[in-house]
Amino acid sequence: MEARRADSSYTGPDQRTRRGTVITVVRVTVAMGKSAILPFTPFLRADFHLSRTQVDICISVLFLGAVFVSSNGKEASGDVELHLRARDWWSHNHHLDPNYNSVALHVVWENNGGPPTTLQSGRVVPLLVMGDYLSPEALAAPSSAWEPCRGAAQALGAEPVWGILGKAGEQRLKAKGRRLFPSAVEIQWDERLYQGIMEALGYSRNREPFLKLARSLPWRQLQELGFNSPSEGGAASIEATLLGVAGLLPSQRRPDTVAGVAHPYIENLEGVWASSGFKAALEVGDWKSFRVRAANLPARRLAGAARLFSKYLDRSLTEGLVTPLVQGTVPQAIRAAEASLTVNEQGYWAHHGDFGQRLPRPGSAIIGRERARIIAVNVLLPALWAWGLVHTDPAVTERALELFRSYPKHSADRVTRHMAEKLGLMAGSKRLPGAQEQQGMHHLYKERCVTGVCQGCPIARSMSQRGEPY
Repeated sequence: MEARRADSSYTGPDQRTRRGTVITVVRVTVAMGKSAILPFTPFLRADFHLSRTQVDICISVLFLGAVFVSSNGKEASGDVELHLRARDWWSHNHHLDPNYNSVALHVVWENNGGPPTTLQSGRVVPLLVMGDYLSPEALAAPSSAWEPCRGAAQALGAEPVWGILGKAGEQRLKAKGRRLFPSAVEIQWDERLYQGIMEALGYSRNREPFLKLARSLPWRQLQELGFNSPSEGGAASIEATLLGVAGLLPSQRRPDTVAGVAHPYIENLEGVWASSGFKAALEVGDWKSFRVRAANLPARRLAGAARLFSKYLDRSLTEGLVTPLVQGTVPQAIRAAEASLTVNEQGYWAHHGDFGQRLPRPGSAIIGRERARIIAVNVLLPALWAWGLVHTDPAVTERALELFRSYPKHSADRVTRHMAEKLGLMAGSKRLPGAQEQQGMHHLYKERCVTGVCQGCPIARSMSQRGEPY
């Protein structure tokens, strides 16, 4: 499916049971040049039940990180590539591009012949022809027939919808706190905090390798490394070790991909790594750079992580990042949280996204205010709430909720834009959401929209009580 303008929306799967089989309904809308919006509501075969997806648009439509449950109950994961015709895979040269080696299913509207869908790695993936399973009735069905929350702000009013999202945001905060910080042991808390921050620095595409790296190079080991280095070399030792264990140093890559990267800074990193005694736990192929902004590439983010963690070598991470949240007024604590997570750079990474790859525009922040805000909301505030819970301190848990309810919104992302459009909150609402409501959008999207379990959704339930179709 050729997308000349990246104007798309993915509205999530809707699971239905027909004749004893599970069928997933996916609706994708893509603007194609000057033609009208083209809707699809494909009924996928029960052999491939799409349960979790992310959407990206480029030359074609690609669902990233889908999870499949086959008819025999085995789970597999991978990306889903959508085209109008089967031969488009070959005409777009995807068979020559290693970035498409994670594709697990090729979905097309029609099979116009040609060889099987073959990846650059040589693996052949299944082909699903949507036109064989799509009835005219399904194509003509209104959105409300399979998406009962659409237009909720118009049906219920914007304020009730924001209220539901706020409650969902608190549920997400508490769930994160319980998952990330189940123990009162301080050493474990520092490790969990370190892992949570590393995962958040991976953005959507590199969360898994960042988390794997954090588990391969634990916080206590990283802290000892900084302690045992000269005072001026702690950050450099941490940076070289993180990049080396990640398998991202120039010496660990194919020579043709890092030609012309000679630089004193890089030579120092390579020297520190060579004498460190550590071994790589990942390799460059484990990291995603395809469709990742240059400023967010893994090597640059790891350099930011090294500078961030080097600030807290002389104390626990909990003391340095979480304890200040209970001090001062709410606005003061919010500013302090973001300042503690922000990392500015005037050296190599102010001009580079990767080794030898210059940024389109120089930037002084390796970890900027927006990413700091997202880390604060997704890691620090759940940590503060969980600390109060496991230490039976209601004042601390209430402080965490007070900060959460007051926290300003972060920049819109794919999920919040999709949810706002679907719920009818794009226009006409007098209330601007904060981080709490944005987190509520993420919570409902993950727990309800992606899994297709609409019956338990509080917005869909409210629509049903008002007599809307459900």
